[in-house]
Amino acid sequence: MSHNNSSNVGLSSTLHRKWKADCSEIVKGNEAEIKRVVRILSHQRMIINHKPKKPLMPLDIDVLRWTQDCTTFRRIGDYPQYPLSEEESAFPIAYIMVVHKQSAQVERLLRAIYQPQNIYCIHIDNKSPEDFKGAVAGFARYFENVFVASRTVSVQYAGFTRLLADINCMKDLTGPTALGYPWKYVINLSGQDFPLKSNLEIVRKLQSYDGHNDICVDEPPSYKRKWTGYHHVVEDGHVVRTRQRKEPAPHNMTVYAGLAYYIASRRFVDYVLNNQTAKDLLEWTKDTYSPDENYWATLQAAKGTPGGRWQAPNGTAVRFIRWFGRYKVPVCRGHTIRSICVFSMGYVQYLVSQIHLFANKFDYTFDPVALQCLEEHIENNTRHTITNHESTVSTTT
Repeated sequence: MSHNNSSNVGLSSTLHRKWKADCSEIVKGNEAEIKRVVRILSHQRMIINHKPKKPLMPLDIDVLRWTQDCTTFRRIGDYPQYPLSEEESAFPIAYIMVVHKQSAQVERLLRAIYQPQNIYCIHIDNKSPEDFKGAVAGFARYFENVFVASRTVSVQYAGFTRLLADINCMKDLTGPTALGYPWKYVINLSGQDFPLKSNLEIVRKLQSYDGHNDICVDEPPSYKRKWTGYHHVVEDGHVVRTRQRKEPAPHNMTVYAGLAYYIASRRFVDYVLNNQTAKDLLEWTKDTYSPDENYWATLQAAKGTPGGRWQAPNGTAVRFIRWFGRYKVPVCRGHTIRSICVFSMGYVQYLVSQIHLFANKFDYTFDPVALQCLEEHIENNTRHTITNHESTVSTTT
């Protein structure tokens, strides 16, 4: 199939290029197949050096063009129009997607997690290019349950605005925009995340939480204590620590460390937005470093927080991240950015064996086949689960 590029007129038969890869073998870790596909990608990159209009990933202008034809976009995109099961229909999920680049990858992520009973708030970084903004807003407007946050900010890495982006979406998800979508839990994602499980598998995991939140809570190491122990300012695009010590956290709260990502109950979100203790803590974090890595954890551990304190069995299932130097095996099959492994198809076998619901990071321009094979794996799991469910129902009736 020909690759989408800005010279094409209209939509091709697929939004994303279908690579000739045996994903069933890649998921099994077949090194011969992985090496064969790597050679294909390497050859394509050599061609790209001479023909820059044919990248591995569709450009923002391509995605913007896709969205000019709503009917064809939704049909070719293969977005489900009805819940796949009664169990999923009865358990809607809310998603917060904080994105800033690569609209084709954002669309691919949305398609992988999209279900009509769920609801999706997309926060677009104010600093993003106009083509990116237009592309994301373009495909969002064709779905009743997908919308761009009503208030967006310029997201500063390790700054308060990263946390504020989530808060802004939470306000929309509990307001008039989300009427008719009685979601049970909210999951926040970045544009470089991708699911490892089907929607039904995610629903069943969340059902097992029985109203508790899946929010990592750890004792902060010494270097992270400095993140909340000193006043920070933004200088030249960086969050910088000053010599000014901060006052203790409000309400005698103990500050904990955690992750920027969470699975939170509806009651927890209401608490964040309306409870004075949660509001005071949010205000206190404004001049800390990477406040999203202390705010959620500290609130989760605080007395009286809805769904708080509980820790998920076997550790948090929110997201798998392969940090550089933290694990001995398997080694990063890909490359490293900010001490995080960007996964290639060589890591897919390991990823699908994990308990986590999502993984980070993926880069469409680096390895589109990793995304393609995860898509196929999830689709196979979905068909298998539905078939088994139908067989069980027919047998019992």
